[in-house]
Amino acid sequence: MEIAKDIYQIEGLRGANAFLVKGEELILIDTGMPGSEEKILGFIEKIGGSPTKLTQILLTHYHWDHIGSAAGFKRKTQAKILAHPEDKPYIDGESPQPQPSLLNPLGLLIRVITSFYKTEPVEVNGLLADGQEIGGPPVRLKVIHTPGHTPGSICFYLPEAKTLFLGDAVNRRLNRLSLPPKLFTTNPVQARESLKKLLLLDFEILCFGHGDPITRDAAGKLKSLLG
Repeated sequence: MEIAKDIYQIEGLRGANAFLVKGEELILIDTGMPGSEEKILGFIEKIGGSPTKLTQILLTHYHWDHIGSAAGFKRKTQAKILAHPEDKPYIDGESPQPQPSLLNPLGLLIRVITSFYKTEPVEVNGLLADGQEIGGPPVRLKVIHTPGHTPGSICFYLPEAKTLFLGDAVNRRLNRLSLPPKLFTTNPVQARESLKKLLLLDFEILCFGHGDPITRDAAGKLKSLLG
């Protein structure tokens, strides 16, 4: 699905969304659940791109439904994996990923589901810092560090298209915006506070890790969420 010129949401993925930004090279934001790489590579060809043009894969945070296919892309492409240093240990396997509490029924369900979808550790080729710019003309994404959901959660801002890619910093479910679920968030207070810096940006489109994009009055809707 083309959200705006040369910005696509990958169609048909289960779990978390992934997005493609098309310029002289291709940049993928998140990789979906394990086993999603073939569907994403097929989508690239469908829109007239080439997998050889995929040069960078940006990971918004370490959760399995966002990084699940990163190792598969590592084997099938020459793309570099980029993430924030705070989340790197959980992506490359240096540290085990924190698990939701077994005392919560939803946490137990997630543990059961993830036992069927093994997420391989993957080498992180580059570290991303707040304010850093990625890519080159006409595509230049700016890194916005928004810790809270995970310590290294990051959003990506594309000024030319007035578009924000939020990962799980904000969810959109049943056509409503919400903060990330506390069960899967390391610091809910920090997660909310981090979003305030996004309101300082000039954007018209919001792209979420979960839920459909917002293409009208996106800034107003995010402002309403934060009160």
